Amino acid sequence: MQRLFPLIRNTSQSTSVPFCHQFALSYSFALQKVLAMQLTALVLLYLCKVVAASPRPLAPAPSSLDVNNPSGSDPTSIPKSISFPARASNPYPSGIPSQPSLCDGQNPSDDCFNAMRGGSGGYLYFDNDSGCDDLQKSKLETAVWDATTLASYASDFPNSGAGARGRASGIFYMGPDYASQQTRIAGNLKRAWQFKTPETKEYITVSCKDTKNRCAERVDGKSVGGYAWTYSGWVYYYHYITLCPPFFTIDTLDTKIADVEKDLASGSTKYATDMTWLQNTGQFFLHELMHTRIANGADEPHIIDEYVNPIPKGEKPGTRDFKAYGPAHVHNLARRNLKQGGGATRASTNADSYAILANSIW
Repeated sequence: MQRLFPLIRNTSQSTSVPFCHQFALSYSFALQKVLAMQLTALVLLYLCKVVAASPRPLAPAPSSLDVNNPSGSDPTSIPKSISFPARASNPYPSGIPSQPSLCDGQNPSDDCFNAMRGGSGGYLYFDNDSGCDDLQKSKLETAVWDATTLASYASDFPNSGAGARGRASGIFYMGPDYASQQTRIAGNLKRAWQFKTPETKEYITVSCKDTKNRCAERVDGKSVGGYAWTYSGWVYYYHYITLCPPFFTIDTLDTKIADVEKDLASGSTKYATDMTWLQNTGQFFLHELMHTRIANGADEPHIIDEYVNPIPKGEKPGTRDFKAYGPAHVHNLARRNLKQGGGATRASTNADSYAILANSIW
């Protein structure tokens, strides 16, 4: 099964995953902005990257935050800066390794799997023929770290973000009935965070080469940022992710944070409230992890890319049927009438709902 990741920049599938990143910065500035965002101004592919950053103290949510109306608790004056939580431990402090020399990344043998299994869990490798230069490898490594950070912080949902922010984000991006699925949501995020554990029997190989000749395609007028395919073995799953050139043009999370803080210091909230502008490479990897059995643990339903309007079985989506990618569509899925397929039951099986929820809480 292949999945494409369309990328939109301030404009406007195969079974691939377009991926959107939004991330609430000051209390609810970001939540408020989504309501006013036009659907054509979404970044449908949010790919993630991270650079090493010094830990930042957590900015507590205001005690008076109304989780049902977070914008009503926005600061009356623009803050001069924002504090962020500390970053999770880097899962690959020495860098992501390349596959063992005997491996063919496109067609792994049993001997290859046995060799890869010699690691310490969380089997993530560069293809031996990845075509990634040193800068691209660095961006991918920081993306994985960032995705781990977001999943780690959100894994205590809905108590993440001093509780109030977690609950407000849950209502906004998972639905007013999020409590009915909070065990599933928290568990899936926790498994994604703990990917690099000895119990993991999942393998992810990454490449910068256009292995399936998909990078030149356009999906709904959008560039493809990457795509993935999965192979199911007897006792393992093998995931292969190709990153296309647009992925490497996205800013790092720390770059976005620095620009937001500079903007706030000048008395502006333009960047802090612009969900399209806030894209970074970290959310992409979290979105991708949510699609794997790493996240659902083979116990919860498989996490897919849901349509905002449910498509009846046996029918094909129409031209006005949109998948729940990006803050606005994710919110529309969450707030849709529960009797019409909205709310947490389907949002908790939508990959971008997790990625955006995690960014919002963090």
